Amino acid sequence: MKKNSAIFFNRRNVFRMGLGVLLWSMAAWPGESLRGQNVETLKKIQPRAASQDDAAHIQIKGVVVDKETGETMIGVSIRVQGTNVVAVTDVDGAYTLNLPAGHYKVTFSYMGYDPVELDLHTAHADNFKRVVMAPASKKMEEVVVTGIYQRKKESFTGSATTFKGSELKLVGVQNVLQSLKTLDPSFKIADNIQFGSDPNRMPDIEIRGKSSIMGLKEEYGTDPNQPLFILDGFETDLQTVSDLNMNRVASVTILKDAASTAIYGSKAANGVVVIETVKPEKGRLRLSYKGDFSVTAADLTDYNLMDASEKLQFEQLAGVYTDKTNSPLNQLKLDSLLNERKKEVARGVNTYWLSEPLRTGFTQKHNVYAEGGEN
Repeated sequence: MKKNSAIFFNRRNVFRMGLGVLLWSMAAWPGESLRGQNVETLKKIQPRAASQDDAAHIQIKGVVVDKETGETMIGVSIRVQGTNVVAVTDVDGAYTLNLPAGHYKVTFSYMGYDPVELDLHTAHADNFKRVVMAPASKKMEEVVVTGIYQRKKESFTGSATTFKGSELKLVGVQNVLQSLKTLDPSFKIADNIQFGSDPNRMPDIEIRGKSSIMGLKEEYGTDPNQPLFILDGFETDLQTVSDLNMNRVASVTILKDAASTAIYGSKAANGVVVIETVKPEKGRLRLSYKGDFSVTAADLTDYNLMDASEKLQFEQLAGVYTDKTNSPLNQLKLDSLLNERKKEVARGVNTYWLSEPLRTGFTQKHNVYAEGGEN
């Protein structure tokens, strides 16, 4: 009787003390079975309804792929900022996130790839079905491109200078050679006054001065002091570099000393100019056009010369029209010449002889280039 009375006591007080007390009292009498009256009471107790938090959880599923190859990526770390939710993609590149409804920032990271940060709104998560990650781009400052291999800058012992294509275009858009002349004092373009401003004449280029071999350009048709030019890993000539579209140039490296030029042998005795062009995008055809128009005129403002009237007056004061022999006949001829020239000056004759051999130059340059690539 004592045990039964204890059970009835618990039944009467369950509504005041809660369901926890009932369960405790049942555990205290493991060997006893409940009477029909007690079972009836349990049937009346309804199970706890699911909370709103459980119903508000959203499952986000997606896959991570490589931008260049389109293949799925295994082992990509996924972290939801501000929470403890993390995930890793499986062998199929798939992942799953279980989150309460709301707004989050999700970060995708993988070694050798640029991290991707996306805004997640659980009501609109379509952009998470396919996440694209791109390989991390290499910084030109960290490597030295020699035309045959790339080496980290800190491990490169030779003397080299590298310029990006954007740096070359900042100082000029005429051609690569003129921009290098402005940026690097060791890269010199010798002035050739013999041929003037002939646009078809190739310049004489020197890196760190001339060599001891002189006067062979006329005999062999090439300049022995000219550096070696490498374009995308292949030897090229000065004409090709001069005509190169600057929009195609990704970087230019000047190798100056024996340590950096040794891989090219004796051809690199005067230095090497290594040019890397922009790589074509896979699966796309790109057509580029560049047109240049320039006007060249001589600046004669620094020359203060006499005009015709001043020159005639100067000659008269200098005694050009005075006969030194005191001969009346000769003086008559000189006076006649002076009067004739005064008449011409008054008529408007005033030739500016300094400008006679000069003319204004108009130059046009057009460059059309098509490139493309496949897988």
